[in-house]
Amino acid sequence: MITRLLFQHGLVSLALMSSTAWAASNVSFSQSVETVEFSKTDGSERKTVEGFCDSGDGTVFRIRFMPASPGDYTWSATYRQGTAETMHKGAFKASAGQRKGPIRVDPKYPWHFIWEATREHYFSNGTTAFWLMGWRDERTSNNSIDRLRQLKINRIRVLLSSAANILWGEPVMTGENFKLCGLPAQRRNGHCQTRTRRV
Repeated sequence: MITRLLFQHGLVSLALMSSTAWAASNVSFSQSVETVEFSKTDGSERKTVEGFCDSGDGTVFRIRFMPASPGDYTWSATYRQGTAETMHKGAFKASAGQRKGPIRVDPKYPWHFIWEATREHYFSNGTTAFWLMGWRDERTSNNSIDRLRQLKINRIRVLLSSAANILWGEPVMTGENFKLCGLPAQRRNGHCQTRTRRV
């Protein structure tokens, strides 16, 4: 039994690692199933969540869950691969926090959205920071996001993966600290790694 403490609307993330024998078997990970049942200790708020494969060879499955209210929770995970089956159990306590939770449709005004925890109305306030991921220094990106957050921006459009050569009229200047790349994994020895994908 695994026990942990987190806040209401915090993220519970479970990872199940498949054994080498299972990973090397003839059973495809697409035939594997992992489900977790979450509930409060009194049996209320029962939910079944399906896991997803998070590795190319089928050795890692993950499940994510967000408790909607404070209280003591238990979970029971069942993993099946072929004829093999394993079970795991755990518990956690969710304390009342300041998080607003996910966005839901307002039941009173269905053409509006509200925050689940606070019932405040949600207003989408977005902007574009297309080249945000081009900075080599992650602190610059974080500072930019924090500045936008202070301006009440709650949605940012960025270019994650690119080998762009079109600047759309932007006065972009590359240098040691900035490249026209997307994710840091695309940068090697200070150069952009070009990847093309046909869709």
